[in-house]
Amino acid sequence: MNEADRRAIELATLDLPLTDDDYRLMPQCSVIGQAALLLAMDDSALEAWYAGAPEPAGPISRVIARAVDRDDVADRIDAELAEDPTVLADLCRAQITWAHPGLVELLDRDAFRTCASWMLAQTDFEPLLDWLDGDRTPEELVDVARGCAGSGLPELFDALEPWSAVIAEASTQAAARLEASLFVLSPQRWGRGFLRGQFEASFLDDAVAMADLIASSGQTYWSGALAAFEPGTDEFGAIARMVAAGAAVNLHVAAEEPGRQLVDAFYGESWDVLTVHPAFSVTGALAEEDSWRRPLLESAAHDLLLARGIDTPGIGGLPLSSSHPDADEIAAARQLAAQPSVDPIVLVATMCDVQELRAVEEFRALPELFARFVDDPHPAVAATARQLAGHTTLGDDVALARRETTHGIAAAERIARRGDTDALLTLIDLWADGPVLRANWFAALVHQELRALQPIR
Repeated sequence: MNEADRRAIELATLDLPLTDDDYRLMPQCSVIGQAALLLAMDDSALEAWYAGAPEPAGPISRVIARAVDRDDVADRIDAELAEDPTVLADLCRAQITWAHPGLVELLDRDAFRTCASWMLAQTDFEPLLDWLDGDRTPEELVDVARGCAGSGLPELFDALEPWSAVIAEASTQAAARLEASLFVLSPQRWGRGFLRGQFEASFLDDAVAMADLIASSGQTYWSGALAAFEPGTDEFGAIARMVAAGAAVNLHVAAEEPGRQLVDAFYGESWDVLTVHPAFSVTGALAEEDSWRRPLLESAAHDLLLARGIDTPGIGGLPLSSSHPDADEIAAARQLAAQPSVDPIVLVATMCDVQELRAVEEFRALPELFARFVDDPHPAVAATARQLAGHTTLGDDVALARRETTHGIAAAERIARRGDTDALLTLIDLWADGPVLRANWFAALVHQELRALQPIR
C-alpha cells in the first residue's frame, strides 16, 4: 500500500483532513485508495485524483470518475445517460442523485428500470407516481418497488400498496418481492396491514426478498444462518422472522443511537419494556404465537446493537453470539459440538460464529470440534461445516456473491472475513461491478475492511 492509499483511507475512515501535499498524492492511489476516495466523497480529493490520474481503467476507476464534481464530468454524464447503461448504474453505486429528463423514459426499458426508479425516488418522484398509474406487469412493478424501497417516501408506499393483492394472483414470487419493498418503505405500515390480513408475509419464504431486506436495513446476526437453509423450509422461515424483526427495528431507529432505555432493557431482559416500544411493534406482529415473542425481541435488540457497534450480551442458547465471548461461553460451544443432537438452527448459527471468530487465538480449536458435522444428515448443517473446514474457495464465494439471494449476502461476508488484500480487492470489484441493489452492502464491507487496516498518522 502506497502513501496515497494511506491518506485516502484515513480520509474515509478517520475523517482526517488532507494537506496540500496529500492532495498532490491522490493521482497515485491504487484500486484500494480509489475505493477509499469514493467512500469519503470528498470533492477536493476526488478532483485531485481526476485531474492527475491516467485515463480511468477498471471497475472502481469507472465508478469514481462519475463522482467527480466538475462541469465536464456532468456534461458527459448527461450526454451518455440515455445510451450507456453503466452511467446510471454507476451513479446508483456511488449514491449520487442526478436529475435528467430522460429518466422517466428509462422506466420502460428492462435493463434500466430499477436504477431509474432509485434515481427518480431521490430526485423527482411525481413522474414515477404517474408511471405507476399505467398498466404494468408484475415484473415491472417489482423492478420499480425494489429500486424505490430505500427512499422512505410514504407516497411510494401508497402508490405500490394497491398492487400487492393484484399481482399475487399472477405471480407469488413478484408479490413476495413487492411486499418486501413495502416492508422496507414502512415496516410499521406493513405491520398494521399484516394484522388486518392485507399482507401474507410471503417475503419470509423468498431468498431474494430477504436479501433485499438485509441489504436495506444493515448488518444482521442471522445472515449466514439464513443462507444455509432452503427457502420455504421451517428453519428458513424461523430465521427469516428474526431477520425481519431486526430489520424493522433498524429501519425504525434509522441512523440514531438506540436510547439507554432500550439497551438497559435488553441487558436486563425486560421484555415488557421492549414489547411496548414503537420500534418493536412489527416484532409483535411477526410473533403470531406467544412462544415467538421473546426470541424475536431478543434477536431484534441484538441486531440493533450489532448494527450500531454497541456491545451486546448475545442471544440466549447461542453461546458465541455476545460481543465478547468469555471462557465459559467457549466451554459451552465445546459442549454444544459434543452433543449427539442439537437444533439445526442453533448448530448452524454457532458454526457461523466460529467461522467469524476463528482468527482469534482463543477460538482456534473450535473449528476442528465442529468439523465432525461435515457428514451430518441435515444438508444445511453439513454445508456450513464444510465452509468452516475450508472447503469453500474464494472463487466459489465470488460466484455466490454475484447472486441477489441470501447466499450472495452471506458469501460477501465470508469474503470479508478472509481479511487479506485479495478479499478486499474482490469486494471492491463486487461494489463496482456486482448487482447494483447490493452495492451499499459491498461498500459497507469495504469500509469495514479499510477501518480494520487502522491507518494512523
